[in-house]
Amino acid sequence: MSKTKENRKSRAFQAAVTAAGLLLWCAGAADITLRRTPAEQLTLLVLVPMAIVVGMFPITFPLPSGLKFTSEKVCFTLSDAFILLVACRYGVLPAVFLAGLECFVSSRSTTRRLSSNFFSLGMMSLAAGAAASALAATLSYAFVGLNSFTAVACALLVASLVQLAVNVGLLSTLLALRHGDPVLSVWRKNFLFAVAMFLPTSTAASLMYLALQSGFVVVLVVGAPVLLTVYFVHKQYRDSVRSRVESLAAAHRQTVEALAVAINAKDEVTHEHVLRVQTYAAGVARLLGCTDADVEALKAGALRHDIGKIGGPDYILSKPGKLTAEEFNQMKLHTVVGAQILSRVEFPFPVVPVVRHHHERWDGHGYPDGLKGEEIPLTARILSVVDCFDAVREDRPYRRGMTREEAINYILGESGKTYDPQAVATFLAHLPEFETEIEAARSGPAPTFGIEAVEQLSDAALRVEPAAGVAESKPARDAAPQA
Repeated sequence: MSKTKENRKSRAFQAAVTAAGLLLWCAGAADITLRRTPAEQLTLLVLVPMAIVVGMFPITFPLPSGLKFTSEKVCFTLSDAFILLVACRYGVLPAVFLAGLECFVSSRSTTRRLSSNFFSLGMMSLAAGAAASALAATLSYAFVGLNSFTAVACALLVASLVQLAVNVGLLSTLLALRHGDPVLSVWRKNFLFAVAMFLPTSTAASLMYLALQSGFVVVLVVGAPVLLTVYFVHKQYRDSVRSRVESLAAAHRQTVEALAVAINAKDEVTHEHVLRVQTYAAGVARLLGCTDADVEALKAGALRHDIGKIGGPDYILSKPGKLTAEEFNQMKLHTVVGAQILSRVEFPFPVVPVVRHHHERWDGHGYPDGLKGEEIPLTARILSVVDCFDAVREDRPYRRGMTREEAINYILGESGKTYDPQAVATFLAHLPEFETEIEAARSGPAPTFGIEAVEQLSDAALRVEPAAGVAESKPARDAAPQA
């Protein structure tokens, strides 16, 4: 399946979930407004901000960069306990309203992208509706009613599990459609740990229900320590696992960085070029409202975006002049190979889309997936503009570098064809500011990106000659037709 088809399917699924959930949420709002007594409305008015405040203190679980569909993290909070409590006392629709509103507000703290915010609202509304329905069904058919605290606790346990299953199921489906992976595989790799989360949620909801039934002070003294213990033990376990994973991921990232520097050196890319592109890209990204994670992804992409060239023949990478059609098609694969390499490394920011799509064109004639316009990730659109601007100004064996004015005119001429017009306009409007920042940074020591500079080698090491048969050789190019 092509990337374009995957993106279309994922967008259609996201729109369907958003629409269905938003419709259900509106029904919940109407139910509270038109059918509830003033006393019930007052109680719900108190519970809504309480749930939102609790949701401001989440335990976060970052997804692997290869599956990250936005810059958001997967979050777990005890606000779900308030949703289940509302479902237990007031029914399905009020619980849906609370769930959707709380999730929308909490998602705004991780991303300002409205499409993601409304998808979160829709997804949580559907999950809460399913959970509240399961709660009502369990109490109606499996137990006599609300007289038994044990019955309510068991029903809340079932409802919490249903809510988790629907929530994670919808998110896994979206990720699977976006990246062409099996739904079960996405769930198993990224959300299997979440199965245990329904336990603290249902426990908290049960304690709050008991507080309303038996007296708040008694439950506060007896139940609060239990609830806090569950929360902090779970948080400590996740922090410990995350620390070990991040240590291993850092080692992987350093290895990939070393490979990227080696490829850049072979391709005559200097560290000054990388630093300039990082400055340009980060500045444009901030001006266009990108998240901090996207800015970091662009900085990483400026260094690593050509790492896929490691899979191509050396003579193509070093060839002066134009490539043949066959050679160019082979060179196009470096975007796919680079994305595959980086998808196996745990980055804390979404660098893979930058690497895969930095050669897409605004008019849809780029590669590897032929994405068009805003189908191309914004970070990739930004990198393609700033990387080209700086690259065409550098001298190469097969061409003279452009002047600043020539490069500006070239970028303007390709705006709306190769490049995103908004990215071009923003970059050129603030180019003097970026150049001032770059000039100021030159006063500091030049970074080596973790690689020892040649000047630091001993004199004896510099005099060593390559062994026989090791010296680089290239096939004759004279016989190959030029593209």
